[in-house]
Order: sequence, then structure tokens, then C-alpha cells
Amino acid sequence: MKVLIIGGRRYLGPRLVHALLVRGHEPVLFNRGRSNAPLPVDRPVREIRGDRNRPGDLASVVEEESFDAVVDTQAFGADDTEPVVRTLSGRIGRYLVISSVACYGRLLRVPADETHPYTDDARAFPGGGNDYAVGKRDVEQIVLAAHRESGFPAIIIRPSVSYGYGRLFSVWGYSNRHVDRIRKGRAVIAPDTGEGLIQPVYIDDEAEVIVLALETDGSLGEAFNCAGPVAVPLWQYFRAHADALGLPVEVVEIPAAFLGGFDPMRCTRASENLVFNHAYDVLKLKRVLGFEHRFGLEAGLAATIAFQDQWHLIEPSEADDPDDRLIGAWQTRGNGDPAALGEQARRACGHEPGPIPLTPWAPDHYRPAPHQVRPDGEPRGPRVK
Repeated sequence: MKVLIIGGRRYLGPRLVHALLVRGHEPVLFNRGRSNAPLPVDRPVREIRGDRNRPGDLASVVEEESFDAVVDTQAFGADDTEPVVRTLSGRIGRYLVISSVACYGRLLRVPADETHPYTDDARAFPGGGNDYAVGKRDVEQIVLAAHRESGFPAIIIRPSVSYGYGRLFSVWGYSNRHVDRIRKGRAVIAPDTGEGLIQPVYIDDEAEVIVLALETDGSLGEAFNCAGPVAVPLWQYFRAHADALGLPVEVVEIPAAFLGGFDPMRCTRASENLVFNHAYDVLKLKRVLGFEHRFGLEAGLAATIAFQDQWHLIEPSEADDPDDRLIGAWQTRGNGDPAALGEQARRACGHEPGPIPLTPWAPDHYRPAPHQVRPDGEPRGPRVK
């Protein structure tokens, strides 16, 4: 297939390009040229400059040449999606859009399968994070309506937390500073009891799911959860890091309300999202697509950390690290409301709230580390039984 990728030069795109080429397809990128993560392939990949939000750019591309499929990695709301659906209708055999399991909002049941209801006001995530969930919900509703009404060839992939290569997840967002803390024998923080479930998916598994969905006739009009093989509590997620490093780890449990009071900016994800369960049924991937996970959590973390070490991407934890301030403040707290105690501790130690620096996704001109690629070009990694 000739596959047009809207985007393709940020995080998912390079791994998707690799997966398509391995399976014998021809990827073509359509983007503005503002992101330039290198492509981990040895052959040239054609790129077309254009803006999906500028009228006529995408239309001129699909009018001048034919594509078997389009993968849309950058649809975040109705305004992004409606013009693309109109432009592509009747011109392609597949339209695969990257959504998110966030479209379910706070889960009514776990593991949530693809029939779980969309997010609503009663199950919204606290804070601004709900805007993303609502946007992805709107994207899905538009493409599914087009499929019902006119047979528009929609396929929906709903990734969970995705990681691999230059990207790693922590309670503070996409940051890897906790790796350095584990290596230095410093504790890591988990909100509340650390038992909120997460189900990370390795990026090469996500890319393979997308390619299989493009190749499978039974995927049309369907949505697929794209998560790792199992959901784990946060404390186990950090223990898997320690196991991958061959080191012990101490996980300090701090109430989410205290975290939010101490640093409402840095602790938003920890205090407002990760206290909920995020666990998803992925049986449909095998039943419809024949997919099998290649990367369990520990194997995926080991490969990710090795890659980040190779390219010096591990963010250092400083002597006066925010995590140490938080832990110290919690361990010396008094009695009272956790949120008020967090604010009191912040004032007492002179902590300034602020966003935590995020690790860049990838360095310039990277290629997969040698130990991550087999001689046939396929990423290494044990299959999960």
C-alpha cells in the first residue's frame, strides 16, 4: 500500500515509517516541516510540505496522486477532523486516525473494552487534561458518523500511555528523571497508595498495531484499544524500572491532595489523573488483527533506558531535587488537611511551583541502538506469552 501519514516526524511517525517499510509498504509524509525527528530507516522517504488546517493543501495532494490509505496522527478535535474527512471521502481505501483511551474519561469498569461509553461531564478528568479527552471523543464521533452514513473507511486506534526510544513516562508526565533517581538510590513518588493502574504500550508494538489494522479488512468501522499486555499499579511500574536496571527502588506514597497543594503545576498529572485506574481490554487486537505483543513492560523499559543512555537523554536529578523537597515535606508534616499541609510545606521550604522540564523525544540523527535491531531490520524484543 501507498500510505500517506499526516505528521510523521515527531514521536510515533518515525517508528510507523519503519514498520510500514518492514512490511513492504510505501510511506509518504505530509507535514509542515516544523518537526524533524530523524527517520530510523536506510532508504529515502518522500515528504510533502503542507498544512492540514490550510484549505486546499491536503486536497491538492490527494487530487494529484492516489493513496491506498491515510494515517492521521494529528487529529485533536472536530476542527481538525471534519475538513479532512470531507477531503478524503471517496478518494482512499483506509483512513486510520490516532485517538486515545482518554476518550473514555474516568472508567466505569476495568478493564475497559472498546464498547465503554465516551467521557461525559460526570466522568471528566479534573483540570485541563479533560480537554484532550473531549477532543479525541469528538474526532471519533465524526469519523464513525461518516462511516455509518456514507461508508467512509474509518479505523480508530486508541493508544494508552506510549513509551520507547526517546520517550518515557513518569508521574510528572513524559520525563525520565526517575531513572536517575533510582540509580542514585533516591526514592520515587507515587500519589496516594500508588495503586492506580496504568497500561503502557511500547511504541514499536503500537506501530505494528497500526500496520496490521491497515492490512485487515475487518478493521473498517472499528476502534481498537492499543495498550500493553497488562495493567500494573504505579508502584509496580517503578519496580519494573528497578528490575530493568538491576537495582532496588523505594516508592514513597504521598496523598494526591498534598502533592497538589505543594506544587499545583508540577503535580497536576500525579494529583489529578494517576489516582484513577487506566486499564484496558486488548483482546480485540488479537481476535481481529492477529496481533501479539512483542514487548512486556520490563523488556520495553530496558530497551528504552538503553537507548536513552546511548544518546545521553536521561535527565539528571539534582541535589536539591523537587522530589526530595516533596518527600521531606511530607515526612515532616503536621496534622490537618493534606492540601493545606502541602501549601504550608511549600511556603516553609521556599519552593517555587513550576512545570517540570520534559526530556526531548530524540536527539538529532539517531538510529536504533544495535542491540535493539536484528540483522533483518526488525526491532529486538521477546514476545509476551
